[in-house]
Amino acid sequence: MESGISPVEFLLIYVGYQERIQLSKVTITSLASVAGLLLIVVVLLLIFFDLSSYSEEEIEWCKEYRPLLPIDICAREFGY
Repeated sequence: MESGISPVEFLLIYVGYQERIQLSKVTITSLASVAGLLLIVVVLLLIFFDLSSYSEEEIEWCKEYRPLLPIDICAREFGY
């Protein structure tokens, strides 16, 4: 009596294992694509909707003339 599995059984197990590997590669690729797309969307949103309410001139003036004041207090003095 021969121990082990037959070549046909081995082939069926091997094919099933390869299918699972392919499925996991597709899943990982899909997740990476979604994560990359989400990262790009967040970066673009940050670029286009800059939430800074202070102009570049105000920020530079405050750094030069009032470096110890917080920007919101210093910006009130800008232009007066």
